[in-house]
Formats: sequence, C-alpha cells, structure tokens
Amino acid sequence: WPKSFDPQKKYAAYLALHGARVEAYEHLSTFEAKDWAIVIAPKNRGPLGLGWNALGRRDALEVLDLCLKHLPIDPEKIYLSGHSMGAQGALHLAIHLPDRFASLSLQAPWIEPDTYVPTNWSLSSLSAGPILRRLRDRMNGAYRHFHLLKNIQSLPTLISFAKGDSVVSPVQGRFLAMRLEELGAKVELFEHSSSEHFCGRTHPEKRFECTDFLYQEEFFKKSSQKKSPKDLEYDFYDSSMLDEDFGFSEIVQSRKKELSQIKKN
Repeated sequence: WPKSFDPQKKYAAYLALHGARVEAYEHLSTFEAKDWAIVIAPKNRGPLGLGWNALGRRDALEVLDLCLKHLPIDPEKIYLSGHSMGAQGALHLAIHLPDRFASLSLQAPWIEPDTYVPTNWSLSSLSAGPILRRLRDRMNGAYRHFHLLKNIQSLPTLISFAKGDSVVSPVQGRFLAMRLEELGAKVELFEHSSSEHFCGRTHPEKRFECTDFLYQEEFFKKSSQKKSPKDLEYDFYDSSMLDEDFGFSEIVQSRKKELSQIKKN
C-alpha cells in the first residue's frame, strides 16, 4: 500500500505471484511500500499452489479486476511479476494476455515441468502405461510455453535469479533470455549475489532481494506504455483453456488426438 495514499491519484500496480509453499501474505510482506504503486499479491489454491494455470490463473485475474474496480489504478501501468512457480505463472499469464501488462519480471523462472523436475528416471514415469503417460503429458501441457514466447516479443521482460540457486538453475533463466533475444524482444538479465533460492533481505534497503529490488523498480518505471502484439497464436492441450479469460476470435483447427490451434487478431 502506498506510504501516503491519495484516492485522487492514479497509481501503477504490481501483480505479484507467489511461489510454491509460499502464502500470499508472505509474498506480499517481501515488498517495500511504494509511493507510486500498489502491490497486489493474489493467493493460489492448495498448499503447493498447483501452478498458476486454470484455477490459479482465474484467481489472479479476478483479484486484479477487483483491484482495478475499487482502487485508483492506471490500467496502462500494471506490472506482472512472479518468483519460482510464480514466475512460471507470470509467464503463463503474459503469453496468453500480453495486452494487459506493461512489462514482465520473471524471478528464478523455470521453463516447463521437465526442465525443472526431469521425469525420465522417476518411478511414476517408468512404471506408467501409455494411457497414464498421455494423461500426464496433457496435464503438463498448460505449463509448456517455450514455443509460444513469440507472443511476448513486444513485452519488456526482466529475468533475474540468484547466482548460486540450487533449486531452480540460473541456466533456465538464461535460456529463456536467449530465446527472447532471438525473437527480437526487449529483455534484460539481473543476477543476485545470493546463493539461495529465496535470497534474503538486503541492507540498508530492507527489501527481499529476489522479489523487490531497485533494478526491477527502475525497469518497471521505464515501461509505462503497453504495446500489444498484432497477432497471437496458441496451442492447447486442454479445451478448458478456452474460457472467458481470453476471448478468442477464431479456431483454425480442432481435430481429435491433435492439438487445437487458436489465432487471435
């Protein structure tokens, strides 16, 4: 909440998504109060959060819309961020709704399930029959975004990580940045000195280094105007994605046992 709140003033907003095993209030407490922005930290479902796709996505958007309705927020200055699982969720939201955000900050991001927790040697993978394997692949499909990064090539993106992170390897963030640069996106990298996944509070700022840091704040302030891409394309593993959150205009292909493709102009 801004230090000196003025209901007549328009504020920017952070939509900050928490990671696994982190409650919304815990995530919110890692941010310093700002005189220019309101920090919004929605709560995901379940003890692990269950990702930010499907119900988690709906929760985040409902909270954002409620805040836009009741608080003096400039809709052109909404900055999306997330840490760890929250970074994966922020990527999910940005790829599917890039026109709602002014810029994106991915903190300790992982690319997709198999790059985070490889299943090649897991007992559940080796012992599962073809039906269960296909089911799990379909369930994980909503987390697979690498082939859709072109949807955020016009969205300024900051990728940050702790240099010694042993939970989510910095390689994942660097790989995402490399691909975004190949697509011509405006992307910046920031490496924290910490060796911990959750970093820690810095002195004298008393901020939580991984989620609320000056470089990110300055990055957001530079990105105050949304630039919507002319065209968006999606591949869906599950038709439950086709809800009112997205407002699709045309289905160009939908066949049994094949991925559905969506074009939005």
